[in-house]
Amino acid sequence: YIGPLSRFQINAGINQKDIDILGILSGPEPQRTYFEEKVLAQLSTLNGQHILIRGTKTPLNPNIIPGSNLEIIDFLPAADLQQLVVRAKMQVSRSGYSTVMDLVYSGIPALMVPTPGQFEQEYLCTFLENKGPWQFQSQQSLNIALA
Repeated sequence: YIGPLSRFQINAGINQKDIDILGILSGPEPQRTYFEEKVLAQLSTLNGQHILIRGTKTPLNPNIIPGSNLEIIDFLPAADLQQLVVRAKMQVSRSGYSTVMDLVYSGIPALMVPTPGQFEQEYLCTFLENKGPWQFQSQQSLNIALA
């Protein structure tokens, strides 16, 4: 047993938790876009400071939605992503293997949403239920406020 495999470094050197929810989007189209629409609509109505990483290199302007507490970032290298992950109080993301390993490594609570049709992600959610600081919801019934 070698433990979790993660792209993150052992010590990010950050102790502040100033991001309430960090949303990280991923997955194949069109499911990535469906997930983005749901997460964006919900984060923009929740109290706190939130960041949404779109996981795409297609630019979106503006990156800060006027009058909201939500910042949108299109894409980040692993080191920059880790800097945000360790500042987050909670992460909303897919439940893929790499994401699960990064969450084990970072130790932050998460709401994981399996990509519809990705049976390995659905299996991981079932397997990990009650085994960490994680919650699971389907994309169809996603309600971040309940997490």
